[in-house]
Amino acid sequence: MKERIPTAAVAVIGGGASGLMAAIAAARGLRDSKTKSIKHPGEPSPDDREDRVVVLERCDRIGRKLLATGNGRCNFSNTGIESALYHPASWVEQVYSMLPPVRIHESFESMGLMIRCEDGRLYPASGTATSVLDVLRLELDRLQVALECDFSAIKLLPKKGGWLLEAADGRQLLARRVILAAGGKASPQLGSDGSGYALFTGLGHGLRPIEPALTGLRCPVHEVRSLGLKSLNGIRLQAKADWYQAANAGDKMVLKASETGEILFREYGLSGIAIFQLSRWTGPGEIRLDLFPELRFEDLLQKLIQMRQTLGWRSREAFLVGTLHKRVIQVLMQQASFQAKGTAADFTDADLKKLAGSMKDWRFPMAGNTGWQQAQITLGGLSVQEFDPLTLESKIQPGLYAAGEILDVDGPCGGFNLHWAWTSGWLAGTAAALSLSETRNPLIRKQGG
Repeated sequence: MKERIPTAAVAVIGGGASGLMAAIAAARGLRDSKTKSIKHPGEPSPDDREDRVVVLERCDRIGRKLLATGNGRCNFSNTGIESALYHPASWVEQVYSMLPPVRIHESFESMGLMIRCEDGRLYPASGTATSVLDVLRLELDRLQVALECDFSAIKLLPKKGGWLLEAADGRQLLARRVILAAGGKASPQLGSDGSGYALFTGLGHGLRPIEPALTGLRCPVHEVRSLGLKSLNGIRLQAKADWYQAANAGDKMVLKASETGEILFREYGLSGIAIFQLSRWTGPGEIRLDLFPELRFEDLLQKLIQMRQTLGWRSREAFLVGTLHKRVIQVLMQQASFQAKGTAADFTDADLKKLAGSMKDWRFPMAGNTGWQQAQITLGGLSVQEFDPLTLESKIQPGLYAAGEILDVDGPCGGFNLHWAWTSGWLAGTAAALSLSETRNPLIRKQGG
């Protein structure tokens, strides 16, 4: 006798941030529905409950990437969430109109998470990402959501009234609704390998080319030594970073974008939040650092001239002590070809003009970003125009939904991308559950199945 395939009302592919939130929302929606659309004769088994929600995770445990966010502290949202900060802004605005940011914050608080705000960034008060994952786990347990790990979904086939899912190891599942929350390709060592895209592209969905983003930028290997990066490695400072790029080889470089914030020097190039924000610009280019963006060039030069008058007794090497990190001073002096001998009083006006120029326009040629291993998010993904922004249901395949990084949506550093994961997961899970209920949400334009 052929073994019966387990069934579920909603299957969520992916046990990351968006997938876990989608499962919670779907389970709550099904629990709260007074009428179910599926009827089984007799007592259903745990694998065949008519309201069962299942999370299918390809790794051996859920939430691996979530635990690594914010250096393990989990910057899970921000007080300044605005659709204008995302790509594509107009589509995201429609999604956020369904679920304002404060609703997500209140949802976490209702699950017992105490929140702490640091310059607009929201963290768990415990200071550890484990707290965020733990409250989600407890809610999943309370709602009796099933977790199936090591389930690497490789097939998604339409069946009467639902979908057949098949894993690489041969396991199968029949589900009325499917939510794809498999993530992008960023940080593949934490479980996001990009394999989820094929499940939907194979059913007719379009894919915008994907690229790594919110990551460091590499300098050309042959210039690392002359740039002094080995000496600068590990130093952090605040600066304005301008990204310059030429349209074609030999063309004049033009300013593409600017960010002000933390710069972290690495042996390979530059990192830090300001650099992450600029990493969406692909290909070779040049980063120009302004170490004193609050000062005009002329004002900085006058300060250096005044310092020469009052601190002229100092050695040349010690001239800028108290102004910049010692190793930064050493590299700037070396690049300016200033002799170490002598005192600060020996600096000519031309020398100080050259020094001020370096401090206002410190240039680093860039060969590209550091790739998928260090990327925090994915640029590109499933075309959002093929999904209803009010439900996140596919316009091509009714009954299929998508949430999180798998979609072509991205935001800046600071909790914006995790907030997108929570919001899109909640909306997709709620809509999937409502589509199985006789009680229809008037805001939802279309239901599948």
